[in-house]
Amino acid sequence: MKRYTLFLGLIAALGFGSLSINARLNKLLCFSGTDDGGIYGGTCTITGRGAMGSALLQTNDGDPDGSYAGVYTNDRSIYGGPLSDIGMLSFRYSGDPALAGSPRFSVPIDTTGDGNTDVWAFISAFYCDNGSGKVSASNSGCTIFTSDGGQYMGISQLTTAYPAATIANDNYVFVISDEPGTWTVSHVKFGHSNNGNGRGGNQGQ
Repeated sequence: MKRYTLFLGLIAALGFGSLSINARLNKLLCFSGTDDGGIYGGTCTITGRGAMGSALLQTNDGDPDGSYAGVYTNDRSIYGGPLSDIGMLSFRYSGDPALAGSPRFSVPIDTTGDGNTDVWAFISAFYCDNGSGKVSASNSGCTIFTSDGGQYMGISQLTTAYPAATIANDNYVFVISDEPGTWTVSHVKFGHSNNGNGRGGNQGQ
Protein backbone atom coordinates (compact mmCIF):
# COMPACT_ATOMS: atom_id res chain seq x y z
CA MET A 1 0.00 0.00 0.00
CA LYS A 2 2.89 2.35 0.61
CA ARG A 3 3.83 2.06 -3.06
CA TYR A 4 0.35 3.04 -4.18
CA THR A 5 0.09 6.06 -1.91
CA LEU A 6 3.62 7.46 -2.28
CA PHE A 7 2.63 10.52 -4.32
CA LEU A 8 -1.08 10.85 -3.55
CA GLY A 9 -0.57 13.58 -0.96
CA LEU A 10 1.55 15.58 -3.35
CA ILE A 11 -0.83 15.21 -6.28
CA ALA A 12 -3.88 15.99 -4.15
CA ALA A 13 -2.14 19.07 -2.79
CA LEU A 14 -1.34 20.25 -6.31
CA GLY A 15 -4.96 19.71 -7.26
CA PHE A 16 -3.71 19.88 -10.84
CA GLY A 17 -4.19 23.62 -10.42
CA SER A 18 -1.29 24.46 -12.71
CA LEU A 19 -2.57 22.19 -15.47
CA SER A 20 -4.57 23.34 -18.45
CA ILE A 21 -8.30 23.84 -17.99
CA ASN A 22 -8.87 25.13 -21.52
CA ALA A 23 -7.67 22.10 -23.44
CA ARG A 24 -10.08 20.03 -25.50
CA LEU A 25 -11.89 17.69 -23.10
CA ASN A 26 -10.49 14.49 -24.56
CA LYS A 27 -6.94 15.68 -25.20
CA LEU A 28 -4.34 13.62 -23.38
CA LEU A 29 -2.36 15.83 -20.99
CA CYS A 30 0.88 15.13 -19.11
CA PHE A 31 2.10 15.71 -15.58
CA SER A 32 5.36 14.61 -13.95
CA GLY A 33 7.69 15.24 -11.05
CA THR A 34 10.03 17.16 -13.33
CA ASP A 35 7.31 19.35 -14.85
CA ASP A 36 5.74 20.07 -11.46
CA GLY A 37 8.98 21.71 -10.35
CA GLY A 38 9.45 19.94 -7.03
CA ILE A 39 12.08 17.56 -5.75
CA TYR A 40 10.80 14.55 -7.68
CA GLY A 41 11.93 13.11 -11.00
CA GLY A 42 10.09 11.51 -13.87
CA THR A 43 9.01 12.74 -17.30
CA CYS A 44 5.93 12.44 -19.46
CA THR A 45 6.03 13.04 -23.22
CA ILE A 46 3.01 13.01 -25.53
CA THR A 47 3.95 10.75 -28.45
CA GLY A 48 0.66 10.51 -30.33
CA ARG A 49 -2.46 12.61 -30.76
CA GLY A 50 -6.03 11.87 -31.72
CA ALA A 51 -8.28 8.95 -30.85
CA MET A 52 -5.33 6.68 -30.11
CA GLY A 53 -3.21 9.29 -28.36
CA SER A 54 -0.21 7.99 -26.44
CA ALA A 55 2.36 9.15 -23.92
CA LEU A 56 5.78 7.94 -22.83
CA LEU A 57 6.13 7.73 -19.04
CA GLN A 58 9.73 7.53 -17.81
CA THR A 59 10.31 7.05 -14.10
CA ASN A 60 13.62 5.21 -14.11
CA ASP A 61 15.86 8.25 -13.66
CA GLY A 62 17.08 7.18 -10.23
CA ASP A 63 15.95 10.35 -8.47
CA PRO A 64 16.65 9.76 -4.76
CA ASP A 65 13.34 11.35 -3.77
CA GLY A 66 11.35 9.21 -6.18
CA SER A 67 9.82 9.84 -9.59
CA TYR A 68 6.34 9.99 -11.07
CA ALA A 69 4.74 10.69 -14.43
CA GLY A 70 1.25 10.34 -15.77
CA VAL A 71 -1.62 11.51 -17.93
CA TYR A 72 -5.14 12.84 -17.48
CA THR A 73 -7.76 14.67 -19.52
CA ASN A 74 -10.36 17.34 -18.86
CA ASP A 75 -13.11 14.86 -19.70
CA ARG A 76 -15.03 14.93 -16.42
CA SER A 77 -18.02 12.96 -17.66
CA ILE A 78 -17.85 10.34 -14.92
CA TYR A 79 -17.19 12.72 -12.01
CA GLY A 80 -20.10 12.65 -9.58
CA GLY A 81 -21.32 9.46 -11.19
CA PRO A 82 -21.74 6.08 -9.47
CA LEU A 83 -18.64 4.15 -8.50
CA SER A 84 -19.57 1.46 -11.02
CA ASP A 85 -18.57 3.94 -13.75
CA ILE A 86 -14.94 2.97 -13.16
CA GLY A 87 -15.74 0.12 -15.55
CA MET A 88 -15.49 2.73 -18.34
CA LEU A 89 -11.83 3.41 -17.55
CA SER A 90 -9.20 1.64 -19.64
CA PHE A 91 -5.79 2.04 -21.22
CA ARG A 92 -3.22 0.03 -23.12
CA TYR A 93 0.44 -0.11 -22.18
CA SER A 94 3.75 -1.38 -23.53
CA GLY A 95 7.36 -1.23 -22.40
CA ASP A 96 8.78 -2.68 -19.21
CA PRO A 97 6.89 -5.42 -17.39
CA ALA A 98 4.18 -3.98 -15.17
CA LEU A 99 5.04 -3.54 -11.51
CA ALA A 100 2.63 -3.87 -8.60
CA GLY A 101 1.46 -0.28 -8.84
CA SER A 102 2.71 0.99 -12.19
CA PRO A 103 1.27 1.95 -14.50
CA ARG A 104 -2.21 2.31 -12.99
CA PHE A 105 -5.38 4.33 -12.76
CA SER A 106 -5.83 6.28 -9.52
CA VAL A 107 -9.49 7.09 -8.93
CA PRO A 108 -10.83 9.48 -6.24
CA ILE A 109 -13.90 8.17 -4.42
CA ASP A 110 -16.47 10.15 -2.45
CA THR A 111 -18.13 8.01 0.23
CA THR A 112 -19.94 10.77 2.17
CA GLY A 113 -21.83 12.62 -0.56
CA ASP A 114 -19.98 15.93 -0.31
CA GLY A 115 -18.11 15.53 -3.61
CA ASN A 116 -14.70 15.33 -1.95
CA THR A 117 -12.22 12.47 -1.96
CA ASP A 118 -12.43 10.10 1.00
CA VAL A 119 -10.54 7.15 -0.45
CA TRP A 120 -8.63 6.27 -3.63
CA ALA A 121 -9.07 3.19 -5.80
CA PHE A 122 -6.12 1.77 -7.73
CA ILE A 123 -6.52 -0.20 -10.96
CA SER A 124 -3.05 -1.35 -11.96
CA ALA A 125 -1.65 -3.06 -15.03
CA PHE A 126 -0.14 -5.77 -12.86
CA TYR A 127 -3.50 -6.85 -11.42
CA CYS A 128 -5.96 -5.79 -14.14
CA ASP A 129 -4.33 -6.62 -17.49
CA ASN A 130 -6.46 -8.69 -19.89
CA GLY A 131 -3.34 -10.57 -21.01
CA SER A 132 -2.70 -8.47 -24.09
CA GLY A 133 -1.85 -5.10 -22.58
CA LYS A 134 -5.29 -3.63 -21.97
CA VAL A 135 -5.94 -2.48 -18.39
CA SER A 136 -9.51 -2.19 -17.11
CA ALA A 137 -11.42 -2.86 -13.91
CA SER A 138 -13.86 -4.77 -16.12
CA ASN A 139 -11.25 -7.38 -17.03
CA SER A 140 -11.75 -10.84 -15.61
CA GLY A 141 -9.67 -11.42 -12.48
CA CYS A 142 -8.96 -7.73 -11.86
CA THR A 143 -8.04 -6.96 -8.25
CA ILE A 144 -8.75 -3.38 -7.18
CA PHE A 145 -6.91 -1.92 -4.18
CA THR A 146 -7.95 1.08 -2.10
CA SER A 147 -5.98 3.57 -0.04
CA ASP A 148 -7.73 2.46 3.18
CA GLY A 149 -6.26 -1.02 2.85
CA GLY A 150 -9.06 -2.69 0.90
CA GLN A 151 -8.63 -5.36 -1.75
CA TYR A 152 -11.54 -6.28 -4.03
CA MET A 153 -12.01 -8.81 -6.79
CA GLY A 154 -13.65 -6.71 -9.46
CA ILE A 155 -16.12 -3.85 -9.62
CA SER A 156 -18.95 -5.76 -7.94
CA GLN A 157 -17.02 -6.33 -4.72
CA LEU A 158 -15.83 -2.71 -4.71
CA THR A 159 -19.31 -1.26 -5.14
CA THR A 160 -20.67 -3.61 -2.47
CA ALA A 161 -18.06 -2.26 -0.05
CA TYR A 162 -18.95 1.36 -0.94
CA PRO A 163 -22.65 1.12 -1.94
CA ALA A 164 -23.41 4.85 -2.08
CA ALA A 165 -20.03 6.03 -3.32
CA THR A 166 -19.43 8.21 -6.36
CA ILE A 167 -16.41 9.40 -8.34
CA ALA A 168 -15.23 12.44 -6.36
CA ASN A 169 -15.26 15.90 -7.94
CA ASP A 170 -12.27 17.50 -6.19
CA ASN A 171 -9.50 15.44 -7.82
CA TYR A 172 -8.77 14.04 -11.26
CA VAL A 173 -8.81 10.43 -12.36
CA PHE A 174 -5.34 9.83 -13.79
CA VAL A 175 -2.95 7.20 -15.09
CA ILE A 176 0.38 7.25 -13.28
CA SER A 177 3.71 5.50 -12.98
CA ASP A 178 5.57 6.05 -9.72
CA GLU A 179 7.87 3.03 -9.73
CA PRO A 180 11.10 2.71 -11.78
CA GLY A 181 10.37 1.92 -15.41
CA THR A 182 9.47 3.14 -18.87
CA TRP A 183 6.01 2.64 -20.31
CA THR A 184 3.98 3.92 -23.23
CA VAL A 185 0.28 4.29 -22.43
CA SER A 186 -2.29 4.66 -25.21
CA HIS A 187 -5.99 4.22 -26.05
CA VAL A 188 -6.69 5.90 -22.72
CA LYS A 189 -10.38 6.18 -21.87
CA PHE A 190 -11.31 8.42 -18.94
CA GLY A 191 -15.09 8.41 -19.22
CA HIS A 192 -17.99 8.45 -21.62
CA SER A 193 -15.83 9.97 -24.39
CA ASN A 194 -12.90 8.28 -26.08
CA ASN A 195 -9.60 10.13 -25.89
CA GLY A 196 -9.41 12.34 -28.91
CA ASN A 197 -12.66 11.82 -30.81
CA GLY A 198 -15.38 12.84 -28.37
CA ARG A 199 -17.61 9.82 -28.96
CA GLY A 200 -18.43 6.89 -26.74
CA GLY A 201 -17.53 3.39 -27.83
CA ASN A 202 -15.33 0.40 -27.27
CA GLN A 203 -11.98 1.93 -27.97
CA GLY A 204 -9.01 -0.39 -27.85
CA GLN A 205 -11.00 -3.58 -27.40
